[in-house]
Amino acid sequence: MTDMSIIIAGKAVDICLAQCIMHIMAICMMDRSMPATRKQSYARYTIAAVNVLGNMIQLERKSRRMTAQELAGRLGVTRGTVQRLEQGDPKVELGVAFEACTVLGIRLFDDDLGGMTFRNEELQKRLTLLPKYARPRKPIAIDDDF
Repeated sequence: MTDMSIIIAGKAVDICLAQCIMHIMAICMMDRSMPATRKQSYARYTIAAVNVLGNMIQLERKSRRMTAQELAGRLGVTRGTVQRLEQGDPKVELGVAFEACTVLGIRLFDDDLGGMTFRNEELQKRLTLLPKYARPRKPIAIDDDF
């Protein structure tokens, strides 16, 4: 042990290294007190729609006597993801929700596959008529000096 060392956890450590360790520990303590991510807010209608979808999925799954684990296996996700979907968590991937509806036979739109293909083609035609990128409108100068 030199005069430039300190004892940490029963071992001699260089003071510079000890300062680095203390700094890292301080950063870790700060990270615990700060939230990891900003909470996303959703409109009430969105929350209600996701809850309706989750209830539809849960009702159909249970009426088919299928466990959440079986549905999760068919979807390629965890049982927890299925539970979050059924509880109305809006952060569950949209593709997972649509696939769950397809597996359970829940029709989200009035069309069958042929109708969906036709509707999609019509929407694609309409989209080709619009500009490729949406740009904000330029403010119109109004001359209201009479």
